[in-house]
Amino acid sequence: MEEILFKIIQALHPIWRAIGINPTQLFHILSLKLLLEKRTPKPLFYGEKASKVSPYSHWLVALVQLVLGSMLVLVFTLHVDLFTSVSIFLLLFMSILGTSLVQDFTGILLDSKDYSIINPCPIPDNVILWARILYMFIKLFSQALFLSIPCISYFIYQFPWQDCGLLLLVLPVAAVTVLFLVILLYVVALRFLSVARFKKLLGTFQLLISALIFALYMFGSHFIAWEFIAELNLKEPHFMWLLPSLWLASIFQVTSEASDVAYLFILGLGFPILLMYLSRGYLAQGFGSKVAEVAGSVVKKANRPSAVGAQFRLSALVCSTKVERAVFILVGRMMARSQALKQQFYPNLVIVPIYFIYIFLTTGVEGYTMAEIAAHVLAKGSYLFPLYMLLLAFITLLKNISLAQDYKASWVFYAAPISSMGEIQAGVIKSIVLRLYLPILLLLGGALVAILGVQLVNDVLLAGALSIILMIVKVYYSPAYIPFSQPAEVLHESFFKNITHLIVIICVGRAHSAIKDNESLVWICALVAMAASFIGLHLLAKKQFNKH
Repeated sequence: MEEILFKIIQALHPIWRAIGINPTQLFHILSLKLLLEKRTPKPLFYGEKASKVSPYSHWLVALVQLVLGSMLVLVFTLHVDLFTSVSIFLLLFMSILGTSLVQDFTGILLDSKDYSIINPCPIPDNVILWARILYMFIKLFSQALFLSIPCISYFIYQFPWQDCGLLLLVLPVAAVTVLFLVILLYVVALRFLSVARFKKLLGTFQLLISALIFALYMFGSHFIAWEFIAELNLKEPHFMWLLPSLWLASIFQVTSEASDVAYLFILGLGFPILLMYLSRGYLAQGFGSKVAEVAGSVVKKANRPSAVGAQFRLSALVCSTKVERAVFILVGRMMARSQALKQQFYPNLVIVPIYFIYIFLTTGVEGYTMAEIAAHVLAKGSYLFPLYMLLLAFITLLKNISLAQDYKASWVFYAAPISSMGEIQAGVIKSIVLRLYLPILLLLGGALVAILGVQLVNDVLLAGALSIILMIVKVYYSPAYIPFSQPAEVLHESFFKNITHLIVIICVGRAHSAIKDNESLVWICALVAMAASFIGLHLLAKKQFNKH
């Protein structure tokens, strides 16, 4: 598929020349990026050995996208007119593609692996930018195709061929519009913001997107009034001027009722052309150097003397050897500075407070008092789920703690006279638990105790101790990768291993839920689990690992 699209792009060389882009340079950069992409292990459904490619990874991704596209087709069952149905479908279709661009394809736009090859060549910034735009389009096309196949099939079965032809015209324009909207936002941000502020803004934006997606998934079916959507009238002018999806869907209104909204469809076709012109012109200046700055910069954060002293005192209190103390301090500082690690960890963490709110808003029926809702939550044991969902976020953090862009700086670990690699792993666990896990657990547990009562103290202690034990087991039976010592393309856990982690956490949570009503047993299990976590840390520090 990628080769076919590349051939199509090459066939359009008169268009590239007409808009002021050197097609020879453009095609060379595109072919270089496709070649580098073939030689780079893909992160999805990969095992720990990067050389072993899962032959089913692309099919699994395609299957997920087909299922998601089939769910979008349900919009056409709302018994509304075709214009409204297509408008809602295009809005959801463009939202999914935009979210994927922000979450998954940002690295393509800001990738600097090929910059050392391109930089010495006399290539203008607009060619560099357009090469990345077209490369993102090639990667986005397959996703858009699988998302739209169920809708196209439904139209072929349900509607006349004229409507099918209009849909085939509208869908590519919608995908291109989303692509240029996201790229324009990034290019504008790179143009007018410093690199440090851009990184912070990008991390915050991705975090908000993740929170919004999960919140819509959790609350949508409970709070969206489908009767309101079925009665929604999108033909009002103040609606039609808001979203590009309505502009594109207006072609169905024109053909069905011959109304005077043809200018809206012309606006929908012209909008991506306008975005294309803005992206290739003034805003493209200096794009290549900005990308290099984003990839190579580090957001510096000065440590206050009091904070540094507190770190050393805490490490001396909880760590038994100098190696553990050094790793404890290093991991804490790197976690505070690594923007990539934050972008991987915070989206998983934000799920916990959303689910915490969800269990209280969806428990009981309308008119229940807070005391009745709390009684239902206690009886069902649903308050335990946020505690173990927190563990899932930290399991992911432990998996990614060894990855870093500046992984070559880890030579100091290999040169240091370290007698036991277990000391490094113990320092990592202690730093993550004391700096991140316990403060978040105290906040979450304190909120549960404040709402549901002090009888939950033992449950919070048991969930916390069991979570620490599972973290230790995860590290104990995993390859001993030194923290921040591996490039992001090398270390990837298999899909089935991730599923195994999830199943184990669910089983532990269910076992905890089974004994929650026996307060004495919960207290005994909590004390035993806390003792076991201390013993586990001691055994981990003594274990011999091979350096990876």
